[in-house]
Amino acid sequence: MDRELEARINDIVGLTGVDAEGPTDAEQALAQERARRTRVRACQGKTEFLDRESAELRLREIRERPRHIGGVPQRVYECPQCGRWHLSSRAEWQAKPPKRPEPAASSASYRRHRARALLRGREVLVSAHIAEAWEQHGRGPSWGYLRERFDWTAAELAGVLEYLAQRGVVTYSDAPYSLALGATPPEDLAPTSTGLSAQEQRDAVAWVSSYERRVGGGNPTAHQLRGALRWSDEEYLGHLRSLVDLGLLRYVPADGTVRVGQAAPRAWTRRSDE
Repeated sequence: MDRELEARINDIVGLTGVDAEGPTDAEQALAQERARRTRVRACQGKTEFLDRESAELRLREIRERPRHIGGVPQRVYECPQCGRWHLSSRAEWQAKPPKRPEPAASSASYRRHRARALLRGREVLVSAHIAEAWEQHGRGPSWGYLRERFDWTAAELAGVLEYLAQRGVVTYSDAPYSLALGATPPEDLAPTSTGLSAQEQRDAVAWVSSYERRVGGGNPTAHQLRGALRWSDEEYLGHLRSLVDLGLLRYVPADGTVRVGQAAPRAWTRRSDE
């Protein structure tokens, strides 16, 4: 027990005896004082008075001073938190305006932003896979097929399809084979950051895909791809990295070979000059 607090309560109550029938007045006052101390934590830094008369007397003394330092108290008020009286520099009581909730990012706008980041130039690839499935099987590809091709999660694929459907590029329903092309054709593949055109991207995929058939086995190396497409030494690494980032090609560092990536449609296996 706090000895200073106990002595203060004893001075207020003037009792220290023990009541067999229940707690003494001093013990009750001690419990009340502890509860009051818990309530006044939000009022720390303010001068508190036990009653209104004491607060008004102090206010009158401050006003009668010839000089004032800092803000001048204007009135007294009873604190709803601690039950004591304080001085206030506000002439009238004003309720604090409620805090305006911080604008939360719209989930719809986040899904659109995430879909654009996931597509990153692959919009025409998604449409190519859907068109290829309809040509070969008479129905759209399954959702799992697209997830495997582009290495997306189920939530990411749903966001991408929602974004493309809003633009009219594709149509779909909850059925797994309901994917189809929309009324708005997708834009063609944009040139990569290194200047590789859409046709050159298709030719690179077709050359790597047909290498095994032409040579009789194995996978071409990155240097063979550079020589076949006549890339210079300066643009070789940039073009290869762009194709790998788009998922059109896959590079194997162990032997330096390149293979067709999961995002490359099977319809791209023929070069335009064949």
